[in-house]
Amino acid sequence: SHGSAINVIYNKFDALVEVLNKLTLSSDRITASTATNILPSITNFAFIISMILLRRIFDITTPLSNYLQSKTIDFIEAIHLVDVAKNRLSTMRSDSECENLITEAKEFSLKHKLKETDFKIIRIRKKKKLSGENTSDEVSDSAAYHYKINTYFKV
Repeated sequence: SHGSAINVIYNKFDALVEVLNKLTLSSDRITASTATNILPSITNFAFIISMILLRRIFDITTPLSNYLQSKTIDFIEAIHLVDVAKNRLSTMRSDSECENLITEAKEFSLKHKLKETDFKIIRIRKKKKLSGENTSDEVSDSAAYHYKINTYFKV
């Protein structure tokens, strides 16, 4: 299942990075090129936080999915498991849980000595002022705020 695949990547992350680093040195150009392209993708902070978020979601939904696919289903138990999953997913949709996710992703990145240990800084776009204008520059929200609004609460 997808949840199992994510758990393997999460638990064997160092080994995966080590193998990809070795494959970048391969004499086979296609293998080396593929490894060279995959390595920065899986070691960036956006991948790490997405992996951890999906891992949390699958930890909640996999038991329900497995039960609903079983041959013998007790409908009362199925409804109970749906309610439990719904409540746990609803609990995840909070600022504090989002902050916990970001903290876990930062700790994972530090533990695995990744170059990116946080969101990339969003550069503030300066607006030209015309003479006589009193407008101020737009202030950019943090990258964590953008992640929370555009990704975390949309999932």
